Amino acid sequence: MKKLLLVLSLLIVAGISSLATLIFCFVESENKKTHPIEKFKNEFSEFKDLTPRDRIKPLSNSKVIEYFNRDSINNIVPLEELTKQETSTLNKLYQAIELWPLIYKDYLWDKVARIYIVDGLFSSGMARYIEKGNAHFILINRKLLSLKPNDWATQTEESCFYYNNLSDRLFVEIEQKTDSYLTLENVLIHELGHVIAIDEEITPDYIPRKLGGNYPFFKDAFYSDINKMHRKPNNKIINLTYYARQKDKVTFDDYYNLSKELKNTDYPTIYGISNQDEYFAEYFYLFFHCNIQGKNFRAYYHKNGLKELLIDNPLTKERCFDRIMLLINELHKLNYTQQSL
Repeated sequence: MKKLLLVLSLLIVAGISSLATLIFCFVESENKKTHPIEKFKNEFSEFKDLTPRDRIKPLSNSKVIEYFNRDSINNIVPLEELTKQETSTLNKLYQAIELWPLIYKDYLWDKVARIYIVDGLFSSGMARYIEKGNAHFILINRKLLSLKPNDWATQTEESCFYYNNLSDRLFVEIEQKTDSYLTLENVLIHELGHVIAIDEEITPDYIPRKLGGNYPFFKDAFYSDINKMHRKPNNKIINLTYYARQKDKVTFDDYYNLSKELKNTDYPTIYGISNQDEYFAEYFYLFFHCNIQGKNFRAYYHKNGLKELLIDNPLTKERCFDRIMLLINELHKLNYTQQSL
């Protein structure tokens, strides 16, 4: 009996050893394969040799799309070329960027490897990076190339709610002109806010999720610097989801009441309530759009022929003053052209 147990023990040990060897060999074999992210990095290794104009392009590279799919950015399809009108819009976008203050223009072209125009993106835009401090990329939805800026801003805001009745209407005004390149510029400024926030460690890094750290920009605005739990005005929790399916939308009454409550908070916009990432990006966007470019950001409510101003240049709110000072302090840390903010 003892001999039998000994033999069985030896067989079990041998089996475990063989299994461990197989697992080791499999892992080694997988490691030798080129990981998609390495292929993706190769696409960006020489990006600083490209002119800024050459970095704004439609996304046709299948390897890059493969990487996006692994990053849960699904449904993107190859976009081989743009129409003449779309190309003209991109040229105007580039010319608009040339008018930015040098500190932000330099930061954009030093950090962002590509600005891809994509088909199939569920949102207006998205910022991602391959290496922190290097090779960021920004995706912009192709649909924006033909959308007027105020129409885009209104449609985006409407994407999180449904109207209770036909007399309710919302209108968001961000530009006096109707050129669609301004739509792209507005999205790009917001996405640049994400790039700055990650590289300058102003916001938590969720890709991969970064545990620990001190993020003073969010003091008293969110329950935690780490998770995405947040304090809604008057402690009301309304699950606003932008670009939501119909069943995920809230009523316009909820949206309207939340908009009015926002006036007495330090939240810059309703979208800025979403999480720390969007909170900072919206502050940066509004600072750039309103303070630097001297433009307006207003939202009007229309009902039964009456017009009510819901939101008016949010950063002029007294509650936003301390946060603006923090923002300016963070922007002064950027190691670029010493130009007045």
